[in-house]
Amino acid sequence: MKEIILWGKKFNIEKTQEIELSGIKGIIPREVGLLKNLLFLNLSRNNLEGEIPKELFNLKKINTINLSYNNISGPIPNNLGSMKKIISLNLQSNKIYGKIPQSIRNLKMLNYLNLSNNKISGNFPFEILELKKIWYLNLSNNSLSGEFSEEMIDYFSNKKLPLQNLLIGNKIKINVA
Repeated sequence: MKEIILWGKKFNIEKTQEIELSGIKGIIPREVGLLKNLLFLNLSRNNLEGEIPKELFNLKKINTINLSYNNISGPIPNNLGSMKKIISLNLQSNKIYGKIPQSIRNLKMLNYLNLSNNKISGNFPFEILELKKIWYLNLSNNSLSGEFSEEMIDYFSNKKLPLQNLLIGNKIKINVA
């Protein structure tokens, strides 16, 4: 039986499906990517720092990641799109910077995405429009920019996604004829 130790606790590499921890600090170790049957990871409201290890996004079965309300910094790893079964991704209220990877378009099962209150920059990632199952999207209070066309507003309206979750704290302009 192979085990790894994360944050002072033992986890079976084959059997661990869920991790929900509070009162932890430090970094997210790369070894979390060894938990090949992990489905659910909730490390919200801790004192985690450092970057998100790219190994986390290599987990093929994971469907929920919540790393909100920490001090995580650095960019979102480019292999974000390799999590084919992810349903919910919450990275809210950290210090994440850089652009949202184009590979986000590959998250076909994603229905909840919260990247608000970070330092994410660049143009609004139009690849998000390819996420057909999304029902909650919050990118507010970042440094995103760009221009919204009428068809984009229709997309958000048809999905009942509030535009304020994109516009507040960003530099996105609405361009309607």
